[in-house]
Amino acid sequence: MIKVLIVDDDKLARKGIISILPWADFNMKIVGDVQNGRVALEFLREHEVDIMFVDIDMPEIGGMELMETSRKEYPNVQFVVLTFFEEFTYAQAAIRYGVLEYISKIQMEKEDGAAMLSRIFRRFEEKANINSTSEDHENQEFWERLKIEWQHLYWLYDTPCFEALVRKTKQINPGTRKLERLLLKCIQIIDNSFGREESMIPYFTDIDLILEWLIKWRDELYQWALEEDTNEKMQVCMIKAIHYLKLHYKDSLKAEEIADKLGMSRSYFSINFKKYTGKTFREYIRAKRMRIAAGLLEESDKRVIDIAKESGFEDINYFNRVFHEEMKCSPTEFRKKYTN
Repeated sequence: MIKVLIVDDDKLARKGIISILPWADFNMKIVGDVQNGRVALEFLREHEVDIMFVDIDMPEIGGMELMETSRKEYPNVQFVVLTFFEEFTYAQAAIRYGVLEYISKIQMEKEDGAAMLSRIFRRFEEKANINSTSEDHENQEFWERLKIEWQHLYWLYDTPCFEALVRKTKQINPGTRKLERLLLKCIQIIDNSFGREESMIPYFTDIDLILEWLIKWRDELYQWALEEDTNEKMQVCMIKAIHYLKLHYKDSLKAEEIADKLGMSRSYFSINFKKYTGKTFREYIRAKRMRIAAGLLEESDKRVIDIAKESGFEDINYFNRVFHEEMKCSPTEFRKKYTN
């Protein structure tokens, strides 16, 4: 199934495009619709997308900038351009990004939707085949960067980091045996450092199955660590600390409190927390609270002051300031992005 994201600042235009075209006839599925490039990039970090229908003229991050950024971070995503502009310069710029189709909104209602999607589907398939060699080089560079992220092992202690790596790896699709070799090395290092028997990855025939297995393996490792009676291994201590933060993120947490529970000094705990998670204790808990707040803003109609408290912030002014620093917008502006 070809996953499609619609990006257009006009909500009615998005809904119209979704409703009038026969997506299922061409093995396509709408996985989302958003109102600008900034939200589209946020969506890409959380979901797999094969084709983006992109409006050229949008606030915050326009279509051209979105395509340029996406090509760097998500090289396998293809584009269909939607625009009121028919000038050659726009078409020429769109061609530079290898768009599948350049569609004038003015002419769209007159066009046969099935014929349009047929062209897009055919070009998508052709591009996937014909450009495979040139994309291999780009994908290889992307994979080399991903390998470093896997080898850092921050993903073991940081769930959002882990989820992002899984998504990126699925998208780049480096090859089953290549991924298997990398993960075997990572898991070997982890098992040795935890003092566990060596885990073996079963033989899988595709990447999705390997990553599904890895998700379960990570969950089982956490369960094993939480059941350990001793805190002799620092890695076990870190998982217990992460679990404690998960349960008590609403509380007024301090590093010395958790360090004391694990039987170590605050400074020693803080040094190792940064070593294993890649973040300071304060950065980690702040990021977790921000994720909780963002989720509540997106999925509920609760007041911002109540969401701040539920996320672990007693001071609404401090919450607003931190939220703006992390998300580059106010909580109210963030909520509007997901209700447009």
